[in-house]
Amino acid sequence: MATAKYQAWTSATWGWDSNTAGSACVELVSELDTWITAINANASQTGKQVVRQRGPADSTTANYRGFVVELPFNSTAASMYVSLHSNSATNLRFYAGDQFTDNTSNGGYGTVTATNGLSSDTSISWKNTITSSASFVIGYSTVDTEEFFCVGWLLDSSTTYADSLTIYKNTYGEWTAMMNDGNSHTGFSINTPGASKDRMRMTGLESSGASNTLIPYAAYAVTSFLPTNEISQVISAVASEDLFHTPSAISQMDYLTLGDGTNLVSTATYGPLVRYTP
Repeated sequence: MATAKYQAWTSATWGWDSNTAGSACVELVSELDTWITAINANASQTGKQVVRQRGPADSTTANYRGFVVELPFNSTAASMYVSLHSNSATNLRFYAGDQFTDNTSNGGYGTVTATNGLSSDTSISWKNTITSSASFVIGYSTVDTEEFFCVGWLLDSSTTYADSLTIYKNTYGEWTAMMNDGNSHTGFSINTPGASKDRMRMTGLESSGASNTLIPYAAYAVTSFLPTNEISQVISAVASEDLFHTPSAISQMDYLTLGDGTNLVSTATYGPLVRYTP
């Protein structure tokens, strides 16, 4: 069963562009580190340890704050690198690819690139300073082969600032990253199965099926992949039964009580829903 956590900040305690204990970015990365430590003990991660390459303390430029995490693929020596950091007082950037230049560019967070199509969203609405309140819903699973970590945020009660990031293992045991910017989605994974393990950028990612139906993530539009005859093998369905997506706008913290005593809680508008035991 997955874990779901909620944390809120006032304008005085938010402090995103800060490395101070208790500030938002520090707390978020602390939760990420806890998850990384737990999953690295799983059998499927033997010799494939997840490593956080950057965190709040690595910022070298004002208004740059976030993290970079390295997640080794299962069927190849390559890794997926996921970067999420602010680059101004009003903008957040997401990058996912299979290469990382370890330098002090991008405000100290280095450069993520890709062999076969970088996945990026460089214009995510953000607020390093809030006027009223901000909140995170964090959901994660440490179950072996079903690991995932997602975070959704809501800034000043505005859907313009209600987005989410999800990192999860797909049904082939490979890492996938998904960024929800409103109802626009982009992601990065690996071609599975197949003889060649080409990394690919995925755009136009949406859940298929009727509106308001809770189903696992599934991709129906994929670009920048090789070879083209393996399109049917490009799978981004999540392995865990505790992570879902709906194509409808569901406010953060809205939840559905299921018959087995568990809840589905929304992490952000158009963001994933996490099943947990309250």
